[in-house]
Amino acid sequence: FFVPPARSPLYRLGTSIHGYDVRRAQPSHQDNFIRAQLPEFDEEFVKRPQKHGIHCTIVAPQVCRYGDLDSIAFEMEAILNCFAQSTTFEIIAQSDLVSFWGKKQQIAVLQYEANPAMLMLHTLLVAKLSQYAKPNADLPSQENLHEYHRINNFNTPFVFDGFTPHFTILFPYKGNQHEAMQRSLYSIFGQFKKIVLDSICLMVQPSKKEKWVIHREFERKDYPQAVS
Repeated sequence: FFVPPARSPLYRLGTSIHGYDVRRAQPSHQDNFIRAQLPEFDEEFVKRPQKHGIHCTIVAPQVCRYGDLDSIAFEMEAILNCFAQSTTFEIIAQSDLVSFWGKKQQIAVLQYEANPAMLMLHTLLVAKLSQYAKPNADLPSQENLHEYHRINNFNTPFVFDGFTPHFTILFPYKGNQHEAMQRSLYSIFGQFKKIVLDSICLMVQPSKKEKWVIHREFERKDYPQAVS
């Protein structure tokens, strides 16, 4: 995942809405000025994203063995080492930055497009880390063949040309003021048109009942590493 820096406005705003400070692994203040800007805000609206805190997914979460985390970290470092330090991983806001996803329009997201380097990073991480994932036993029908093959090989359909970098803000949004909510979210987050990733976080969820925590963070400035 990409987790914005602790002092960045994006991190502070997202954390205020979600109510979970993932960098401190503790709840944040529930009553705040940012939540008050959202029409008829309800704690239920952030039930899903609150488990992670504010973040952008680079590789979809997978079930893996705790004992493989060191190997996963090694693979991540090997990939980062192959990019020149001058290479910039960035995401650029789509024209409709704030959007609602899903059949019931219950997922409010900030949606972006990946620059070529970011897309390459995503692709390499998906390809290298899939070997550590528990295979998905429930394959969908072959109605959409490309999605079938993605899930069969990588456990998720949201890879490669199906990768849409985003920050989930609300889920499930069960209100009926979509337009007003969209305007409010844009007034809060509309300033974040381009985001440069200065680190990547390997995050874990110890159990389904627990919130996600940062297991290890890889600072972009530290790569490529010198060979000893």
